[in-house]
Amino acid sequence: MIQIFLKRIPNLVGSGKFLWLRIAFTIIQVVHIVCEIVSNFSIENKPLYRVNIALLYFNLVNLPFHTILTTSSIRPDLLYLTHLYGNGVIFLLKVMEYAERKNLGDSFCFVIFGATHFIFHVPTNLLYLKTFEACAEMCWICPESHQMIKVDPDAIVIRLMKPWLALFALRVVMVLFRSIVAAATNKADYWWGLNAGTLVIQNAFYSMLLLFEIHMYIQINPKKSSSSWYLLTSANKIEMMYLVFIISLGVLALVCFVLAFCDHPNALLESIKYLGNAILITRWILLWYYAKDEMDHHRLSENLGNLRISKMGEMKKASTGKSDHDYSNDSEGLYEDLEGIEAKLEGEETTSGCQSD
Repeated sequence: MIQIFLKRIPNLVGSGKFLWLRIAFTIIQVVHIVCEIVSNFSIENKPLYRVNIALLYFNLVNLPFHTILTTSSIRPDLLYLTHLYGNGVIFLLKVMEYAERKNLGDSFCFVIFGATHFIFHVPTNLLYLKTFEACAEMCWICPESHQMIKVDPDAIVIRLMKPWLALFALRVVMVLFRSIVAAATNKADYWWGLNAGTLVIQNAFYSMLLLFEIHMYIQINPKKSSSSWYLLTSANKIEMMYLVFIISLGVLALVCFVLAFCDHPNALLESIKYLGNAILITRWILLWYYAKDEMDHHRLSENLGNLRISKMGEMKKASTGKSDHDYSNDSEGLYEDLEGIEAKLEGEETTSGCQSD
């Protein structure tokens, strides 16, 4: 029985060179769930409350990159599913925590967060894996070199790793800033509570997180990834709305920064907080429809690419008058047999900027 279980472990936890990082993500998620459960039975434990806040943000920033790393195995494994569904469990535990604190406004917000996470955000992440797979299998003819090109999945992961590391570093700096300043000023309650300073940190972080989320989809679309400023010039309505959300969170952070140096009613901060939460909830719904649209785009591109290759192959055969057997063995033709194409692709450098005309 034990031997059968050990044989199934690779299927349960996946594989790959970043497996250690994915295990770390999942461990952080499980630790966070345990801390939240303990916190619900010790509401007055302020250090544990601050740890939960830090872990929540780390899990939110880790999940997008965990999704990217899972694309290497395409099929979501136990590690990824634990992280993905665990975030929803955290939101539900937050509902209980804030209800016990008599903070019904935040409790209601986390009810909405939990519902939209399970209804929209979970299927969005799972659909991203399928979209990535469709992108990795897509081939097209470069209009300049007239050679067949295929997307390199590893290159996409590397391109997405750099901005994620920057986002993760930003989150670490924010946590260290809160902790160090709170200890130095002896105002821990201020730097871990609701005030203009903490809202600056929160809205600035979420603005960067949303930018990374949309960047994940831009990078798996060869046409969009060819431009460094694509999002600023996009005519796609969903992408334009997502850009509005990113800018809005940045503006809220700037407003809170100004409010930190002047007197203001507490109701104003509450309004800014709930406005930011409304943007974050709406963006999950918007991202779901955007993910569906991108998947449809990749399917259409794949079908058109296959149709174009098929027609060009028929034209080549008609012009040479060769039989199928002669053509498949012609290594100098535009379309070689499958082994010839694979051999040729291994010797060529993948060019993400080339697009189908």
